[in-house]
Amino acid sequence: MITSTNSSSPTKLHFSLFLSLFQAYSSTFSEISELVHKISLQLDPINFLVAMDGNGTESKTQNQNKGLNFLELSLRLCVIPFALSSLFVMVSNKQTSDIYGTVEFNNLTGFKYLVCINAISCGYSLASIFISKLKCFKIHDWVLFILDQVMTYLMITSGSAVTEILYLSEKGDREVSWSEVCSYFGFFCNKTKISLALHVIALLCFIILSLISAFKLFSKFEAPNCNKEENGGVIGK
Repeated sequence: MITSTNSSSPTKLHFSLFLSLFQAYSSTFSEISELVHKISLQLDPINFLVAMDGNGTESKTQNQNKGLNFLELSLRLCVIPFALSSLFVMVSNKQTSDIYGTVEFNNLTGFKYLVCINAISCGYSLASIFISKLKCFKIHDWVLFILDQVMTYLMITSGSAVTEILYLSEKGDREVSWSEVCSYFGFFCNKTKISLALHVIALLCFIILSLISAFKLFSKFEAPNCNKEENGGVIGK
């Protein structure tokens, strides 16, 4: 039975767990950051105009598409371990106090909502990889764009719900006579912070994915030609 002691061993345990997870995925994110830098150089308007004047336009576009596809695949794969880790930490979150009894994640609706969204995000990440690779229907870009946006908003709402509960648990609310509880359930609160941190990392991946899917979709459409509209207006007059 875990009691509500003020010892620092649970905190050290959770922070060591978080640091080990961070070190495991730091190399992956360093490679992704380098790839983002290379893609930003490729998408430079000056380089694009130079490529349009030469004969390497097609190869330039293919290189850009390969870079974006690799970045998209890497981010969709990164979502899975972070979301699963957040889910596992939250589901195993439980503490018993001799004075106030037992508290666990399923006692709070916001925590259960976070677990459900993390599970959905893992399943969607796997499904989206197959959708992006198969391309068996013409509107797959629209499907990925819409679903990426929906998942991003769901991740934001679930993270916000847990953040609010965690804030009230640590600070309380004097206006409604709510006292803080993290001093009695420090183990529970620390584990919630770790789960929330992992959830935020998965959320950042989805934010970048939503930008990539939007770019890949709307880059297929030509921008309106203002010169033609102006010339048409002059001729009409």
